[in-house]
Amino acid sequence: MENLNYFLAFTGGLVSITSPCILPVLPSFIAYLGGLSFSDKNQNQGKKLKTVIHALMLSLGFSIVFFIFGTVAGTLGKFLIMNQMILLQIGGVIII
Repeated sequence: MENLNYFLAFTGGLVSITSPCILPVLPSFIAYLGGLSFSDKNQNQGKKLKTVIHALMLSLGFSIVFFIFGTVAGTLGKFLIMNQMILLQIGGVIII
């Protein structure tokens, strides 16, 4: 069962990366992960380390952003559930 979960997660990642919204962004991700510009093309020293550091920083950045979005969404959801009756009454008055 655990292998099935890994397979489904991997397949979901492949499907999401081929969506039309992500395709225009992929070249910039690949260029960022490569870490070299045209002026740096002759410098091969530290290329692998630079690529690993860029990949880690990109992953860390995405993790922080999604953590913040998840925290805000969870807090907002909790607020909406706690004030559900008040919001229903306000919505009813607006509709009337």
